[in-house]
Amino acid sequence: MIQLSVATREGLKTARRAKVGYTRRRHQDPKTLRTRRYSQHPSLVLSGDWLAQAGFATGVAVEVSVQYGQLVLQALTPDVSAPEELSR
Repeated sequence: MIQLSVATREGLKTARRAKVGYTRRRHQDPKTLRTRRYSQHPSLVLSGDWLAQAGFATGVAVEVSVQYGQLVLQALTPDVSAPEELSR
């Protein structure tokens, strides 16, 4: 788990807002390959430089713990390109 230095943690905005949207999935007939229907599924996209500042750089594996109304994200592998103060 990545631990941020006190200076880095103080510089981070600790609350962010996002909105759950949806993605569409196409269902096709296996024989004709024609579209039968589309289904909608909830989707949540997080992006921004703040993710890297919080220890979620590109390529870092993430564990998602799920509870009703709450998702907890935890970085599983340390960011090898993190500056010295971020990996303390």
